[in-house]
Amino acid sequence: MDSLWHRQCFKCKGCDEPVVDGRDYVAALDSSGRPWPLCLDCHFEEKDLRCAKCNQILRESYVEFNGMNMHRSCFMDDEELDEGDEEFDESGKEDDEELDEGSEEPNETSIDEEV
Repeated sequence: MDSLWHRQCFKCKGCDEPVVDGRDYVAALDSSGRPWPLCLDCHFEEKDLRCAKCNQILRESYVEFNGMNMHRSCFMDDEELDEGDEEFDESGKEDDEELDEGSEEPNETSIDEEV
């Protein structure tokens, strides 16, 4: 953003909190096309990308399954797997468990692909 700002005016466009070091932001455009800072919390809130199970914002990699987006941990929660027993390959496809006929295969998506 190549604009000059008063310190008190340099705020997140979503939550109106001051821009501070240690917090990540993206540039968002207002209705007139001017860039404004938008904190990542507001960015993901704006995208309304939420876990279908816990309803929390998806900020890390997530699993897409049967039209739903879920944290990996929420998706795997019902499986009661031990530490290190996650049964996904890098594509997010389950390795050993067969899926119900007509079900989609899970697909893991990185948030980096969304930003």
